Amino acid sequence: MQRLLILYCLLTIYGCSNIANFPLSSPNEKVSDPRIMGVWKLEEDTNTNNFYEVCRIDEPFKYHTKFWDKGGTNPTYESAIFFSEVAGERFINVPYFDGRPWVIRYMFLRVLNVDKDFTRITAAVVGDTTMRRIPHPKALRRHVAGNIHNSAFYSDTIHLYKTNR
Repeated sequence: MQRLLILYCLLTIYGCSNIANFPLSSPNEKVSDPRIMGVWKLEEDTNTNNFYEVCRIDEPFKYHTKFWDKGGTNPTYESAIFFSEVAGERFINVPYFDGRPWVIRYMFLRVLNVDKDFTRITAAVVGDTTMRRIPHPKALRRHVAGNIHNSAFYSDTIHLYKTNR
């Protein structure tokens, strides 16, 4: 549930130094929460008209996400996000496309808090710059699990809220 939608802003703000070559898990691990679907805004975004749309797609346990910037008129990021659980904590796998065809890397959002109505989410952006050098998915999971409570592992905290736009 982590910061699901803040994809585009996060990718723009943090660049590509905090990415990994693998997701934290496969979407087939069945970590899901359909309450994520809807229109979301990022409290930290200075343009209050920008928003994220999240909806279900045909692939189980994935959600289609689209970021609308320029006042909510220009879709500039679009991808399928999905949840993972690592050491009892929920993360959102956010694809990062570096411009090369078929090359997908990942950013991660750790869900810190969700209100009881699932209309507000607080998440931490994994800011670790060493993840890109990790050679395989199991090592990445171990690395994240070993740093879950390390505050230096995260670069920022974000706040999302559900809206009708």
